[in-house]
Amino acid sequence: MPMTAQKAIARRIPVDAFSQGNVGIVESLVAEDFVMHTPFAHQRGAGVVRLKQAIALIRSAFPDIHYTIDQEVAEGDIVALHLTARGTHRGSFLGIPPTHRQVVWTEIHIYRIVGGKLAEHRVQSDYTGLLRQLGATSELARAVHRH
Repeated sequence: MPMTAQKAIARRIPVDAFSQGNVGIVESLVAEDFVMHTPFAHQRGAGVVRLKQAIALIRSAFPDIHYTIDQEVAEGDIVALHLTARGTHRGSFLGIPPTHRQVVWTEIHIYRIVGGKLAEHRVQSDYTGLLRQLGATSELARAVHRH
């Protein structure tokens, strides 16, 4: 599969599913044995279920979330995206009630694509910076001690 096609597949998760809330595309994008590695250790389920949970969690807390793709790199079956997320905190996030603050944070998403489908998805997010913007430094300290 050409690298341009692999990049296009990887972009659809942050752009279409998260930013636009188009969860219906998830089934067509991910492989049956899809594995997701996310900072949200409390999430259960695999494949499509887990990805949909992550989308619902983020969109319920930041319904106007918008991802900008800052950089993308592809090699072999891997596509890496460096993203900037922007949104307004309008719903509970990790137990933090809505602050209605506009926030900005960065993320790195690494996808493994096999046969035109997402087989694996790794996410690394600047949630420390996000929690600081939400004024949730005590929640941050508790989260660090739990893990």
